[in-house]
Amino acid sequence: MKQTLLSACLVLLGHFAFTQNCGQVTNFTANAVNNGNGTSTYNFSVTIQATSGGSKSVRLTIACPEHIFISNQCEASNSTVRVVNYGPFTVSTCSSDVDLTWSGHSNATCGGTTCNPLQEFVQLPVELSVFSAKKQGAQAVLAWTTASEQDNEKFIVERSLDGTHFESIAELPGRGTTTSAQSYSFVDERPLHGTNLYRLKQLDFSGDFSYSEIVAVKMIKEGEILAYPTPFAERLTLDLPENLDSEENLLTIYNLHGQLVHQQLLQGSGSQQLELGGLNPGQYVLCLTSGAHTQRMSIIKQ
Repeated sequence: MKQTLLSACLVLLGHFAFTQNCGQVTNFTANAVNNGNGTSTYNFSVTIQATSGGSKSVRLTIACPEHIFISNQCEASNSTVRVVNYGPFTVSTCSSDVDLTWSGHSNATCGGTTCNPLQEFVQLPVELSVFSAKKQGAQAVLAWTTASEQDNEKFIVERSLDGTHFESIAELPGRGTTTSAQSYSFVDERPLHGTNLYRLKQLDFSGDFSYSEIVAVKMIKEGEILAYPTPFAERLTLDLPENLDSEENLLTIYNLHGQLVHQQLLQGSGSQQLELGGLNPGQYVLCLTSGAHTQRMSIIKQ
């Protein structure tokens, strides 16, 4: 299976040795997510390296029968491993395999001596057509379906609050190789307070892996405000419940010395974007006053 939700996919082209002093492709990963509407989103990762020292290059074409994603792209390489990523490309779903065609060259601009071109067809070992998450009482219920699988050892369920730092919370065995649809589910019995972000890490028997798209579940009490991500960099999202006492609500932010550093009026409910890039890094107290009620929470600026 490969990265994505997963219409995931991965294939290694392997490591190839050439007598020519050229650039070479040592690994290729194709990830595809089926969007369920006749389209898929594709991401590609190509690992390149020169067969010896100095500046070399490779020329790449990535395509399926319906689409040319990358055409005759020249990428410089040297003796250090370099990973080049392409995508996302959202297009009508390819009817068959995606393939990579490449050739190695003896200078950095795809000139000089040309190595023999190599073509490998990329299979989409795991095609994940559905990945969803929903709140069910105090739990978060995740479900996903694969249209087919190839060498799928397992799924690792990962969770995050900020979308950057993920922790593994569960493992589910895959179905190996199968051409029939397979269904999976997992219940997070102790989700974190706030917006829980979930993704799947799909692992092949070979040790290769890929990630799915991210899905979110908000775990807050009725009437409670929610601020995320935390820590934040420039922008903070504030989710306001519909049952606030007032249509006009006062937002104030204080530093840990009790000094007011930001205030503004928020209209209505729903999601609000706060531009807070001017705050210094550190911890703050955010207050939302609606009518006679005030809610407080801690936020952290990176």
